[in-house]
Amino acid sequence: MTHTLLKGALLTSLLLVTSQTAAAQKQSPACPPAENAINTIMVASVTGCPFSAALEVTQTQTLADGTHIQRKSKMLIYRDSLGRIRYDHYLLGPADQEIPEQPSYIEIYDPPAGFIYRLSPASAVASRSRRVKPATPKSNPQPQPDKNSAASQTDRLKYTRVSEELGTQFIAGDLASGRRETITYPAGAEGNDRSFVVLSETWESSDLNLRLLMKNADPRSGDMEQRVTDLTRTEPDPSLFQVPSDYTINGE
Repeated sequence: MTHTLLKGALLTSLLLVTSQTAAAQKQSPACPPAENAINTIMVASVTGCPFSAALEVTQTQTLADGTHIQRKSKMLIYRDSLGRIRYDHYLLGPADQEIPEQPSYIEIYDPPAGFIYRLSPASAVASRSRRVKPATPKSNPQPQPDKNSAASQTDRLKYTRVSEELGTQFIAGDLASGRRETITYPAGAEGNDRSFVVLSETWESSDLNLRLLMKNADPRSGDMEQRVTDLTRTEPDPSLFQVPSDYTINGE
């Protein structure tokens, strides 16, 4: 049970932590960024492009003796025309068991109001935190590290990174562009006695500003696939982005 919860927490941190790189996603002219945009790894907070979708999550681990362990989960994702985003999260569980009907928790990102909510359906309690905007750069920024310094050279020796474009394909009925990143760790980089490779693959819809498929293969933690399904471009129910009236709200 504890192991499963830890895996669920790992998945949560992967999907929910606000990503600075997500802000660099291509913006479709028809989907301008929302005011006080809150971008997550899977979804960009843009306006005028509502959708609803399911995200199927599969994790596969191979133990030293060759035993395979597979877990599955799902997530429901919504974005309305105002750029508000909602995630319904379900923890990872054994692949041969049914996923519970009730989510373990819910995240609501509300850029217009400037708040982020985390809801616990089991306790009917919601925590609220204020959106913190990125700090404005100072007039006299600190000098950047010397790329030729001994420390930088040591960091580069820890791994090599290669990126490649994969073209386009249709996923969940939408055209997506793919990119693969290959990171190679040489022997001794992390106490390893021989080199190993970590592969990461993402397929993103520039039209919707939505990542439709993410794959990660890491011999240290196993394989993870997150695939969007049941994608519809209709306006979600507005109540999905509101805390129910019977919830207790804690926080700012």
